[in-house]
Amino acid sequence: MRSSDVVSELISGREHFGARIAKRRRSLGLSQEQVAAAAGTTRQLVMHLENGTRDVGLSFALKVASELGLDLRLEDR
Repeated sequence: MRSSDVVSELISGREHFGARIAKRRRSLGLSQEQVAAAAGTTRQLVMHLENGTRDVGLSFALKVASELGLDLRLEDR
């Protein structure tokens, strides 16, 4: 991937993070059930992650992001 292809976005909270996960899932044409199966979890947990309605834990959020081909990067402000 060329650096010009990289999309960087500042995430401001779990609702925003979840919305970004949902957007990526839809852009790949995947259902919540498909993402859940790939991540080894339930559709309900993926739904909670996408809606930001429950703290699902960092390791789970990172696993789902990875399954969707997303990398997370921490940068100094």
